[in-house]
Amino acid sequence: MKNVCFFGLVIMVMASCTDLSQNDNLLQEKDQIELAKPELEIDFSNLELKMKFYEQKNQERLANATHLKKGCDSNVKVPLDFSSIQEAVDNVCDGGHVMVSSGEYYEEIYINKPGVKIKAIGDVVLIGGFILNEYADETTIQNFKIKLHGAINGIFSYKADKLRISQNEIEDFPFYNNYGILLGNTNESIIHKNKIIRTGNGITLMTDDNYEGISQKNDISFNYVNSYFISGISFIGNLDENSIKNNTVSLHAFYRERFFGGGIALISRVNSNHFISSDNNQIKNNNISDGTIGLLITDFNSGNEVTGNEISNNFMYGIYSLSLDEGANPNIFKNNTVRDNFSCDIVDVSGINIYLKNTADCTIGI
Repeated sequence: MKNVCFFGLVIMVMASCTDLSQNDNLLQEKDQIELAKPELEIDFSNLELKMKFYEQKNQERLANATHLKKGCDSNVKVPLDFSSIQEAVDNVCDGGHVMVSSGEYYEEIYINKPGVKIKAIGDVVLIGGFILNEYADETTIQNFKIKLHGAINGIFSYKADKLRISQNEIEDFPFYNNYGILLGNTNESIIHKNKIIRTGNGITLMTDDNYEGISQKNDISFNYVNSYFISGISFIGNLDENSIKNNTVSLHAFYRERFFGGGIALISRVNSNHFISSDNNQIKNNNISDGTIGLLITDFNSGNEVTGNEISNNFMYGIYSLSLDEGANPNIFKNNTVRDNFSCDIVDVSGINIYLKNTADCTIGI
């Protein structure tokens, strides 16, 4: 992570074909390309305030609760022991197991204890979502089908580390500020083999808009994200040394003028005239297609390795990389296949990124 003085962020730049033709060195293999710098409509709402809202709701719920036991149970079954998942979570011990049998459950589940392993056994449909606070380290959520009902996120966590979120199907969170999975300030978490369909954003890791929040050493792998509105998989803020590998991201479902995202996106944040950036991440062996921009790296994200990705059939660009500050480590793009993207396959504004053995028909700035 680095903080870079912010002298002016131009979010939308339109350059005509005539403007581009003035610099023949920037054009390769295409005579006329209309180059648009994407404008991002990302929800930068404060994560701490979001969690405080959920904490207040939970306190109000517990004030009227009648299901709480004096002790706790290491293993709890739903609906055998408790009729709801929330009641089971309230009564399970730290590090305990909650096993949920087939059925539909209408609830938003608040988790505020560590190590709880919540697994769906059979066909379990949760109409709602999960909320994990800072005490919910090492929580496991596995094998649920999660659908929208009041909740704005399928799974939302703030300051919980070492999470295991796997083999869930999350769908129908269809507005721009909805997230299939939103993790704030998380470290060493694994998001693995989830299927996320028809959401505003698929999988997002985000940090606070200050310099204290950080997310490191997270693993996002073998997920399937389809029909997203803004970004399929995104890092927003101070995220270093994470990996995004072997994911499939396709079909950017919503498009209008000046409303762009990325299949996979690294997005810097601005605070007090400084950038907070994501550095030294690995983006490897992903398949990204049928979006607006396949891979988007915004200003001042550096030292990232992008290797072995298949990026195709995107409405604007396959890869779009913006500026870096002087002295930054370059991003490295190697062995990527970037083909059949409508405006151009690879566009680089940085001037210092490194490109090795990539396959592309149209490139600008490299």
